[in-house]
Amino acid sequence: MEATIYKELWLFLFMKLLVLNVVALPPLTVEALDSSDFCMRRVATKTCPTPPTIDTIDLHTFLGSYYEVGTTARYKLRSEGGLVCMRSNFSMDTPPEAQANVVTIDVQNTGLQVVGIESVSAFSKISYSAADVCANAARMCAMMDTSSKLSEALVRIGTVSNDIAFSSPMDLKPLNHAAAIINSSVANVYRKADALALTVTVISRIAAELSQGVGPYDTLLRALRSTVTSGSNEVRELGSNVIGNLTYTRNLIAQVITHRTNPSHVELLSEASTLIEQEIELLISQVSRIQGLLSSIGGPLADTLEADASLTNQTKNIVVTKGQVIQTTGERGNMVLSIKQTIRPYKIIALEGFPLLGYSSLLVYSCELDSNGDPVEDVFLLSSSPSIPAPIVNILLNLASTYGISMDCDSVFVPTVQTTGDCGLLPH
Repeated sequence: MEATIYKELWLFLFMKLLVLNVVALPPLTVEALDSSDFCMRRVATKTCPTPPTIDTIDLHTFLGSYYEVGTTARYKLRSEGGLVCMRSNFSMDTPPEAQANVVTIDVQNTGLQVVGIESVSAFSKISYSAADVCANAARMCAMMDTSSKLSEALVRIGTVSNDIAFSSPMDLKPLNHAAAIINSSVANVYRKADALALTVTVISRIAAELSQGVGPYDTLLRALRSTVTSGSNEVRELGSNVIGNLTYTRNLIAQVITHRTNPSHVELLSEASTLIEQEIELLISQVSRIQGLLSSIGGPLADTLEADASLTNQTKNIVVTKGQVIQTTGERGNMVLSIKQTIRPYKIIALEGFPLLGYSSLLVYSCELDSNGDPVEDVFLLSSSPSIPAPIVNILLNLASTYGISMDCDSVFVPTVQTTGDCGLLPH
């Protein structure tokens, strides 16, 4: 599908103009892309976004070597754990014009492993635990939306309240109080879920730095454990407050039931109480699950990282993986990558440069649904140079965000280390 926003000259001039006039732009940083409203995004996101693709790519210009400037933390920790200086080289044995409608491009990814093998495994497990925390937080969000059991309970409470508004003011007061508590609990869950998502974002960023040997290792490990403890306390507080308040609403409803003689009112209030009880049980399960996941990150997985880092004389190995990219004429922006015995779709959704002068940066996106039917999204920023100016990075990531691409919780964008002296060990 031809990208509606794209004309090569227009995009090149547009990106350059934005750099020259960055002071006129609204303030935007990478951090701004993973702000609050986690519940709103996760409940609304049921399928993979379909951003427009750049389909008029000149293959001769596209071929060559690119530096990975950054990617999502999930991909960094699972597929590039312990690797720095990541580079991708695209090549073809047969010229594009000599191939048929379907074009095959060889891809070779190269990186330098800077941590031990035990740490590589631990980083992957941290990522899976972080993703599970995000998924459970999203389920808590879904438990609070307009189709939830709590919403159904509120409807039943509201029906009885309307019926007795003038006839039984003494019973109306506790029912109104119960409804207010439920609404307050819903708002509290939304706030805590937002906070939890940001906690996972911090955990993912710290893990990505540890994975690439960034900063004082001991300091980062302490920060990781401290962040996990803070998040666990937030979840514990959420469980205590919300579950306690919802239990109190059941007591209020029970008091009213003892006064009501109308069978319809008794039935509606009993159903409301049962729905609230079911929601309490689900919340207990989610809170327990999230606390267990956080404990695994801050406990045994962090311990593994610490123990592995204490080993001396760890060899820095060059890691090479090879695969193939399949493109179709007329849809150059839509690709299928086969690598490491996996096949995934990829889309080129933005680029900077001229066909005759070269492409200086590319924004690549991939999304698949997991076994639960939830989107698993990854973003990759590639460049012909080891770095891209921060304003350009922010513009490209903001573009992805406008397409509905999620970069929050465990899928936060993290930079790839390209400036260490060890990168010189890799062949150019």
